[in-house]
Amino acid sequence: MAILALKDAYISINSTVWSASANHLEVNAQIDDLDKTVFGATWKGHMGGLLDGSGSITFLQDFITAGLDSAFWTLFIAGANVPFEFRPTSAAVGISNPKWTGSMLLKNWNPIGNSVGELAVVKMDFAVDGAITRQTS
Repeated sequence: MAILALKDAYISINSTVWSASANHLEVNAQIDDLDKTVFGATWKGHMGGLLDGSGSITFLQDFITAGLDSAFWTLFIAGANVPFEFRPTSAAVGISNPKWTGSMLLKNWNPIGNSVGELAVVKMDFAVDGAITRQTS
């Protein structure tokens, strides 16, 4: 079993690589839990419904021209879905370095929200529009 310390995650949003600006990446895939229990049953029955995806990224904030805050504020205000690609490392896509792709909606952008003396970070949550695709080639 290969164990990986996540030190070089690849984060591309709207065709721009943001890996050097982030220190946390989380991608969630979930399925609706539908209750199929019938009268007379003594145990609940479950079945899968619709799939859904979401996640979050924590960025080290910057306010430079054409930087992180400027780019993501523009995406947030537009309210449009944008493409994403995430990988465990920046190496080429392969069996041991799969990529997840899809389209995402930026759900929030909190440009300032830290205490005195803290590192300025911004956590961005996203919802996946449609499917998350996992590829190894």
